[in-house]
Amino acid sequence: MVAPVVGLDLNQFSYELSIYLAAPPPKVFGAFVNEIDRWWTYRLRDRTRCTIEPWVGGRWMQEWDNGGALFGTFTVFDPPRLLCVAGPLAMSRAAQNLLQFQFDPADTGTSIVISHQAFGDFDADTAEIYRNGWEELVGSSLRDYLDRM
Repeated sequence: MVAPVVGLDLNQFSYELSIYLAAPPPKVFGAFVNEIDRWWTYRLRDRTRCTIEPWVGGRWMQEWDNGGALFGTFTVFDPPRLLCVAGPLAMSRAAQNLLQFQFDPADTGTSIVISHQAFGDFDADTAEIYRNGWEELVGSSLRDYLDRM
């Protein structure tokens, strides 16, 4: 018989959102992957570098002087149309996230469809926090960065 884990509160969520950016998919995908440290505004520590290793099995992480945090590893890396990531998304409690970023041509720009599923030990408002975070990071920070390019 397996004893229950004391203090572990398992939850799950799933949502999808779409964000339009006024640049073609190759430019948006390239900025997302190759220049993420220039536009990613959410930092876990001072002097943090956000990096992506651009291949299947590559890591998405933040690193600082004496440590770092893993967002996840790429299970699909298909430029310029699709990124799939599995990992903890730097959550400090036991959790697994599955993310898909689909870069679709739309009008004269790109529609990024973000699908996010998660399960693990996290608070009830975590889905809303992450959804708002994607809207801010992709919908504002990445958009502003692309406008300056």
